[in-house]
Parts: sequence; C-alpha cells; structure tokens
Amino acid sequence: MVQQIVQLWYEHMMQGSTVAENLFGNVYRWLSTPESKLYDPLLLELVNQLIRRCFNKLVNEFHRLGATIVLASMNKIIIQTNKKSYELSDNYMDFIIKSIKQNQAF
Repeated sequence: MVQQIVQLWYEHMMQGSTVAENLFGNVYRWLSTPESKLYDPLLLELVNQLIRRCFNKLVNEFHRLGATIVLASMNKIIIQTNKKSYELSDNYMDFIIKSIKQNQAF
C-alpha cells in the first residue's frame, strides 16, 4: 500500500507536481521519526537497505562511465575527470549526468 502511494507520488513528481515532490521528499522523514504514525523499525531498515543499494549502483555507474571517485557519501559525490580543460570536464560531467538520468533506476 505505502509502496503504491510512493510510486504514484513519484510519477506525479516526474510530471512536475510540486505537491507530489514535497510529499515524496518527506516520506523518509515520516518513516524515520519515532513519533510519526508511519514509523516502523522494520520498514525503516528495508528503506535504508534500498537506499544503500541504490547508492552503490550509482557509484558503480560512475565507475562504469569512467569517472574516478574521490569522495562518495550519501550527501555528495566528488569525482576526478582527468580532462585537461574546464570545457572538456564540463562536457564530460554533462554526459555523465545525462547518462545517469536516463537510467530508470536513478
């Protein structure tokens, strides 16, 4: 039931709905706050496992696309490009971001 609701919010968010974007962004907070009505430790652990898997897939995708990862945390990823100029590195980053956004998992 919760999964279907979140999927529906995601679909609406991809269509540009700011309400769905706010709801989707708050799901984790609702699941992780013990005072929340949606709090369930087992459900929270499942969501954390899914987040870790998705994050690992993202890091592996960066590697597959040829980027060298300097730092990777849940808050930010810093990569090294080995490009000689800012324009080349900017184009390369645009390519990486476009490639990752095309992947339905991300």
